[in-house]
This record gives sequence, C-alpha cells and structure tokens, in this order.
Amino acid sequence: MNFIHGIIIYVFIINVCVVARGLHEGHGHAERTAHHGAHGRHMSASHAHYTYHPPRYIAFTCRHCTSAEIYPVYRLTPPAYVYAYKDSGSRYRDILTGLSLYNLGRAAHIGWFHTHQYTVRPEERCSLQVIEKAHFEEFEFPCFMISSFIETGGKKPSNKTRLVDIASSQINVKPFIRDTGPPLEVTKDQECVLWHNLTTQKERNHVPCALLKEYANTVKPAGVPVYIWLPTLLGTVIAVYLCCECFCKNKEKEVVKEEAPLNELRVPGYCASY
Repeated sequence: MNFIHGIIIYVFIINVCVVARGLHEGHGHAERTAHHGAHGRHMSASHAHYTYHPPRYIAFTCRHCTSAEIYPVYRLTPPAYVYAYKDSGSRYRDILTGLSLYNLGRAAHIGWFHTHQYTVRPEERCSLQVIEKAHFEEFEFPCFMISSFIETGGKKPSNKTRLVDIASSQINVKPFIRDTGPPLEVTKDQECVLWHNLTTQKERNHVPCALLKEYANTVKPAGVPVYIWLPTLLGTVIAVYLCCECFCKNKEKEVVKEEAPLNELRVPGYCASY
C-alpha cells in the first residue's frame, strides 16, 4: 500500500511541475506577444544556457570619478544576438554582450520610438579599440550596436540604405564573431573607444570597458529548471525510501532456525521439542 501511495504522490508532484512549467512558458509567451504588439518587433525567448537578470539600474564609478553615475538598463527580453555574443566563445564576448545591452538601455532611455530603428549605410564601418597603458586591441562590430551614440544629423534614408530594428531577433551577428578563445580580462584601467567610420567623416565615443562588463554580467548562466530537478530529486528519495522499507520487511519475515545443541548437552534456558 505504501508503494501505491508513493506512486500517487510522485504523479501529483509531476503534474504540479508540468502545470508550473506551462504557466511559466505561457507568461513568457504572453510577455513577448505584448512586446511585439506594442513595438511591432520580434522578441527572443530565454536562451538555453543563459538568462537575463536586469537590475533597476547600473551604478558605476569610473576610474577618474569621485562618485557613481547611474546608467540605464534595458528592461525587456533581449534580442537573440545578445545571447549569441555571450555564448559565442569569442575573446570579446563580454565586451560585445555589454555593448549590446548598453546600447539597448540607452535607446530605451533616450526615446525608443526614435532610436530603435537604425539606418545602415553600405560604406560605414564600426570598430572598438581596447586601450590601456601597455596594451591595445581592435575589432569590428555591426554599427547598429551603437545606434544610440551615432549622430544622425537629420538625414533621411536613401535607396542605398536600409533600416534595422536593434531589438529584432532576426539579426545575424555570426560574421562578426571571431577570435575565439579565453575571454579578455577586463580591468578599470581599460578604455573602450567606439569608432563609426564613414567615407567623409569619423565619429568617436569613449566608454569604460569595465562598464560594459557590468552590463554583460546581467546575463547569467541558466541553472536546471525547477520542473526538472524537483521531480527527479523527489522520485529518487521516494524510490530509496520504498526500497529500504521493502528490504526491512523482508528481513523481518526471515525465519531463523535454531539448531539442537551438540551431543545432546542441555544448555540452561534452552528448550528442545523432542
């Protein structure tokens, strides 16, 4: 009877976890649908290996500052390219992840309606320089990732340009993921210089590399979901308990046969049935 009770309890727990998973996924789907309806764009789901944990804001003190400054945070579900950078194995994975989230946060803070659509020009090139006293590195990245930094100058899109929604999960950044290896060690002494190069002009912006690392740290490795580890743990506990109970009952049912004393010697306190 205890075995049947254990099975019933386990099935009940499985059903509860399945319902909880369905509610969680339904909430995520509803949230993404609401975002899509409000902004007319596709939002990515949670990544298989990482989850986004946005704080209310990021307080950061630069190396030459006497007090912390408040930086904006993107509150919605990040697009797929943020997770692609974080999971890329690139040497610059943290810098690129942080820059993506920083730009999204700035765009949402400045005014999303006017900043989430970026005009891509065929002749433009963007690069990031990591500079410190005895070290220098440079790599390219897609220009839409600094859309909130670039001065548009009121220029209207032409036939040679195209619009990119910086929150779209359809953006492919794989061509820019290079230099795989151990991640760059980011320190407060490093300065990240953002370059936007056009044929006739260049634009430069400075950002502390450590600030980008703070943004990248909001994307954390995802643990095993509770609806997976909880049924497994409880099932193991119930199985061990039932096995121990069955083993103890079998031990109690064993009949210990007494043997008659050798040479028919009488032993005090011993009674024989012959």
